[in-house]
Amino acid sequence: MYGPRYLDLSHFTHWDAYRPADTHAYRSTFDALQQAHPDTFSTVIGRDGPGLIWLALRLTKLTDPIADTLLRLHDQTCPTTDHLWYDPTT
Repeated sequence: MYGPRYLDLSHFTHWDAYRPADTHAYRSTFDALQQAHPDTFSTVIGRDGPGLIWLALRLTKLTDPIADTLLRLHDQTCPTTDHLWYDPTT
């Protein structure tokens, strides 16, 4: 596959453009990432039209400060139980 590679951030930045007034943690994360690192992320519009919007990051733009922001916001937004490495028995 040719072309740039992107990190898909949809699992914690997606929001519904048809309901912009709804305050949702994912919309807050979407806005926080764009404010923290302007002109860094690409906005992706869902295949079915503008109903679903999320962010993606070109891998060549990934730096330590951006990774720190991503990890901090991801930890605030996504519950631990949503991750495959979470073991509820321990």
